Amino acid sequence: MNVFIRYLWIVLIFSFFSPAHAQETLTLCSADSPPWTIQNSSSPTDIEGLAVDIMYELFDRAHTEVQMVALPFKRCLANTQSGELDGCFMTIKNAERETYAEFTDSYLTIPTYAYYSLKKFDQFEWDSWEDLKPYRLGVQRGFKYGRAFTDALKSMPFKIVEVSDVSEGVGMLFLDRIDLMLTNEFRYEYMIRQHPAYEGKLAHALKPIGIGQVYIAISKNSPHVSIVPKLNEIIANMKSDGSLQKIVHPTPRP
Repeated sequence: MNVFIRYLWIVLIFSFFSPAHAQETLTLCSADSPPWTIQNSSSPTDIEGLAVDIMYELFDRAHTEVQMVALPFKRCLANTQSGELDGCFMTIKNAERETYAEFTDSYLTIPTYAYYSLKKFDQFEWDSWEDLKPYRLGVQRGFKYGRAFTDALKSMPFKIVEVSDVSEGVGMLFLDRIDLMLTNEFRYEYMIRQHPAYEGKLAHALKPIGIGQVYIAISKNSPHVSIVPKLNEIIANMKSDGSLQKIVHPTPRP
């Protein structure tokens, strides 16, 4: 039954995003990935999150209607490649994807850090990958930590412990089952909002594990592909006027 319901939703989505609507509305997809894209119910269009808020502001400034949908990431990319949807609103850029999509400039920079319990370390810093070898590293299952970390995994005997999400990893820090939890600052801040008891009990090393860039990919088969330069201009304006920063960090940071 659940499979049927999911299938029905996808059929309805593609019915709504038919060619009759294509010239009126830009339709973009992303995976359900808190805090950027959060699917609230079984409906794939019932979404919110930081990236969703950015898209609404961005396309409002572009005077273009946008509809967003949460799909499994591989399906989102496949629908972008085919042009069934106009694009993906949260993805990294690589050579393969550039063959079928035009990419905007990066609209979001995501640093990943090694977080630790202040109960275990007064302060923790690292300089080289070698420095991390003695420690048990919590990593989120299925999450990418950047090319440098991926390359280091091939040659370094890291003590890797997979966790399902950041809150599980943080819990393992306090149970002394891992020494460091690798995550980015946005997922960490989202976890703190969900679990305020952890507030003030953790810190992160100053050096990032990696820094990722996030883009919008517009299908080369989309009738809206020519909008990319306009989106780039608006992204630059949103960075310079502080509106992007206000969306991703709505309260002043210490």
